[in-house]
Amino acid sequence: MSSVDSMPSTDARSSQTVNSQKLIGPGYGGKHAELCANLRKRQVADLAQVSGRGTGILGWFAATLSDLTYFFFTWLPHTWWITFTSLPQLVLDPLGFWSALVFASVTTVVLFGTLIVSAIWRLSYVQDIWQPYSQRVDVGLGNLAYPLIFEFGASPRNKQIRDAAFAVMSDPTSTFAKPSTAEERNFDLEVSKLLMMLSALVYERNVGAYHRAAQTAHKYKKQNKKFMVGPGALTDSGKEVGQKLAIADAKINKVANEWGLNYASVSELATNTSPLCGAFWHPDHNFIILAFKGTDPVEFKEWAVDFTFDYTDGRGWLPGFTKVLAGFYNQIFPQQLNHATGAFPYTEIRTAITEIANQIRATSGRDHVNLYVTGHSLGAALACVLYSRAIASPKDFGQKEDGSNQIYVRDAYCFGTPIVGDPDCISAFNQACHDRDLDHPQALWRVTNRRDAVTTMLPDAGDHKTLAHTSPTSQLHFAHVGQEVQLSNDIHKVYTGPGTLLPTQTPVNIITHLDRGGEGPNVSLPPMLTVLEYIPVVRRLVAHLPSSYWDRLTKVQAEYDIEYAKWH
Repeated sequence: MSSVDSMPSTDARSSQTVNSQKLIGPGYGGKHAELCANLRKRQVADLAQVSGRGTGILGWFAATLSDLTYFFFTWLPHTWWITFTSLPQLVLDPLGFWSALVFASVTTVVLFGTLIVSAIWRLSYVQDIWQPYSQRVDVGLGNLAYPLIFEFGASPRNKQIRDAAFAVMSDPTSTFAKPSTAEERNFDLEVSKLLMMLSALVYERNVGAYHRAAQTAHKYKKQNKKFMVGPGALTDSGKEVGQKLAIADAKINKVANEWGLNYASVSELATNTSPLCGAFWHPDHNFIILAFKGTDPVEFKEWAVDFTFDYTDGRGWLPGFTKVLAGFYNQIFPQQLNHATGAFPYTEIRTAITEIANQIRATSGRDHVNLYVTGHSLGAALACVLYSRAIASPKDFGQKEDGSNQIYVRDAYCFGTPIVGDPDCISAFNQACHDRDLDHPQALWRVTNRRDAVTTMLPDAGDHKTLAHTSPTSQLHFAHVGQEVQLSNDIHKVYTGPGTLLPTQTPVNIITHLDRGGEGPNVSLPPMLTVLEYIPVVRRLVAHLPSSYWDRLTKVQAEYDIEYAKWH
């Protein structure tokens, strides 16, 4: 659909429109260097807390034994206990009965397979081959299919995308931004591309270097050495850990700076493996992007989180979320603090965001900061959980001198998003959205690529009205949050729905601020991926790759009509 004209912004919170042609320099440029240094010190303290939690500090045998123990004595008994104890409730629900058995069986087989793959991947001779190759091509395993996604200078289109996205995110209610209205919703092509790139970028943490940093922190912690002295100075031990963390995050920082952004890891999510929540921002533009890292392809414990399909009551932090998936919820809001770490990721995230926002307000001259959230795969699920809290309680991120919020929660763009909770969670999320600014509504855009297995093959009966009668105790009774945007096999077709945020047939438009309908940059994936896309089931796994999302997103044009789809 063509870009739609919007009425001029009447939001009292917005300021002058940002000039999209303004030269945007490197992220640091001398500004916020002290802030970045302080955030690094906080990361050192965070890692010191969680250095002993997880398999990141273990050798091959100990890590494999830990994974086997967790699988056979924690995950497996827990999963099958829940399955068997729920079966009596499903005797009058044959669909629910068999879905519970099939789902538990399939996830058991798949997770055991990931355990084997993870053990093989950690073997020293495998790493002796992979690490030199990874360093030579300068890309991690998650983005191996298309490393050029990060190359800012690879296409002039990247600068146009970056500049347009910066302008929109700095002033999302301006005429230039073409914001959503009460009558229709607008999916911004340039913002979605920038956030997709950042969702892929956080996979580029050097996991080996991060594990070495965790091992160093754990060693010094056992020796009762301090990492901080005084109000904010690192000891020699802390500096050593900080240097190793800098190596682990070097690729992320390098690419972020090339795109004109600062970067800092704001939470290690209470583990020493590799999940993270990172913040991206520019000192002169009043926005912050939170990006959650997705599942490491060969990290067993992260796959275990993905396949822990039991509910927990989330109402302690997410109003109305009666049954939210425990694996995702506990990554942000752990219900039981580890006695050795005491780490609470949400507190770490909001504290860092408040500090960054204070500095942005000082250097940008704006009275508020706009918050965007993104992630891919597991990162998308965590983004949904945090965003659900953020829209319900924006005051968590600090207030201005007059008592008003200094953070305005804007949109989330999530890619390859798994199911998050039951239909009651979705209703609570929708209510939180509707309780905000109805004239300038927020949206959680849930982008699905060509029947991606993670987004379309998991039980999501709660998304569909025709399956609304499914038993609440059924394994099928899950749902997604947000509004789905389906990127189909036909590059000229984009669909919306069966999403859960908007009433059926609500107009949804693709908008762009560039020529050629916003298409580009040109992407050409390796021939091997093209071959794999002809194999049933495998092609749905290939569709989940960040590179595949980037390829399909760059071919979308604003001129395409968005049709409503009842099914994936």
